[in-house]
Parts: sequence; C-alpha cells; structure tokens
Amino acid sequence: MDYAEGVFIGYRYYDKKEMDVSFPFGYGLSYTNFAYSDLRLDRSEMTDQDALTVRCKVKNTGSVAGKEVVQLYVRNAACDTARPLRELRGFAKVELRPGEEKEVSFTLSARAFAYYEEKIHDFFVPSGVYGIEIGASSRDIRLDAEISVNGTVELPYVYTLTSTVGSLLKTAKGRALFERMMAGMQQSKEMDGTDALGEGGAEMARRMMMEMPLGSLATFGNVPMEQIQGMLAMLNS
Repeated sequence: MDYAEGVFIGYRYYDKKEMDVSFPFGYGLSYTNFAYSDLRLDRSEMTDQDALTVRCKVKNTGSVAGKEVVQLYVRNAACDTARPLRELRGFAKVELRPGEEKEVSFTLSARAFAYYEEKIHDFFVPSGVYGIEIGASSRDIRLDAEISVNGTVELPYVYTLTSTVGSLLKTAKGRALFERMMAGMQQSKEMDGTDALGEGGAEMARRMMMEMPLGSLATFGNVPMEQIQGMLAMLNS
C-alpha cells in the first residue's frame, strides 16, 4: 500500500493542518497549576557542529504538590523540504511543592534541527532561523525564542538552463556568482542613473530576476549562450 503520510504522523499532521483536537499531544491534567518563565539559550547562533543548552524555570502556583512534564519543541525553519511545523526534541518531569520553583535544562545537538536527506544518505541541517518552544503540550506553548542555525553541509545540486537565478543561492559557487551578478546590476544602474519602476521598483525587479531561468539571461540579459553554458559547467564542476 502507498505510505503517503511521510513524517506527518500524529500531532505533526494536526499541527501542520492547524486542526482542532480534543487532547493535544503532551496534554495532561493536574490538581495544581504551573507557571513557566525565564527561557534562556546559551547562544543566539550556532552551526551543525555545535550544541545548544536551553534553560527555563517552572513554578508550582497552586496549593498542592504536583508533577509537570516540561516539553521542548523545535519549530522548523522554512526550507524546500516538507517538514512538520514543530517536533518534540526533549522533555523533563519535575515534582514541585506549592510555591516551589525549579530550573529545567535541555541540551540539543544539531540532530534536533535535522531531517534525513536521501541525497546524501545522512541527516542534514538546513540553514535558517528555528524556534525553541517550551510548553505543556504541542498546543500549549508557554515560552519561545529563536536561534539561527548555519548548516556546514552542502547538498548536491545540478544546474540547468531552466534553473532559476534564485537557485544560485543553494551552493557556494552559485552564491559567489549571484553576488557578482548583483554587483554588475548595481553598477549598471549607477551608470545610467535611472529607476524606471519608481518607488519599490528595485525590490520588484529583484523578485522577477530571482524567478528568471538562467537560460533567459541570453534574451533579457544580453549574455551569450556560450557564456551561459560555460557558467553552468563551472557551477556543476
């Protein structure tokens, strides 16, 4: 049978679809109440070679002793691969007397931000801004912060005439070429001193260019096809 669910199993599916549920993942009842505070990350930026320490405080604000399961979710950064909105990456059970407060600590490796990438037959961390969420369930997020994660592994990518200018940002060679192209466009603009598109025109032109196929540079960019073919050979080498 066709296994079409992929990674969207259980709460990952309901959270992604923003569907209401009676009992969210991680939901539980208690005879007391708990307050969450003071979320701290030991860094604001990391690579896929680093580890992240996350701390927060939990206080029993009720009149009887109780236990709480503190849950840490990672809200995934935007990328080309379909991923869950958030994923449970740690949990800790704490027992607190009335009025008692404790600190809870988690250590996350790069694996907490990764997914399995078939192209490299290994786990891969896409670069981007991820959310660190602390909650009592997947729908009861009490604290949140953000961390910028930079991946050091580059996925293989084959450029063709139909690849967009924006796809140059997927590889180191492509990014270097993209920067040279942008510098050339800026220099040309400064030389003719015009902005025919008026206010906001620069951003509009940039978006249009990002979606332009590389092969179209021969028509709209006056770039010889031989030069474009050489550019593709360089990018794919």
